[in-house]
Amino acid sequence: IIEDNSAAGDTWPYPAKGALQFGNDTTVSHCVIAGNTASAHVGGTILGTVMTTFGLRDILVEFTTIVGNRAPGSYYALVDSNNDNVTFSHVIAYDNDGGQMFGSGSGTTTIDYSLLHETGNAPAAVGAGTGNITGVAPGFVDYAGGDYSLIGGSPAIDAGDPSITETDGSPADLGATGGL
Repeated sequence: IIEDNSAAGDTWPYPAKGALQFGNDTTVSHCVIAGNTASAHVGGTILGTVMTTFGLRDILVEFTTIVGNRAPGSYYALVDSNNDNVTFSHVIAYDNDGGQMFGSGSGTTTIDYSLLHETGNAPAAVGAGTGNITGVAPGFVDYAGGDYSLIGGSPAIDAGDPSITETDGSPADLGATGGL
């Protein structure tokens, strides 16, 4: 759980980054990233509300719930990938700040089996991906209270890759508790 952290600053040429910054190949798996904030000094910029990456790396974010992260004025609600290759798989992203979902420079963004309910423009990878759900809320037990478990009837239940099953034999759920 990566929750309720804050970052501030603006050191040019590297503006403030958001909740997470990666400079190596990274896998983020079965995490909740919630309620983090980032702010830049006057005239500064936030690149990615949730993640900023550097260094021509491969970043995999799987079975993760990303909710309620704030960076007023940020360019990207989820990730500014700075030429990295970013893959989202079985992710729920809901209610994060940013003008667009992703920025990738010359890198690639791959999104499969994810529920993305964000403001801003959806990257082509959402439409080109497999099994993505957009435009619907995930159906959390108590979003305001921080319980990101899925309620019965949630569109994220059994919405994962059919080749990945949970212990009960059903297809994987999306989000932090999926695939278990």
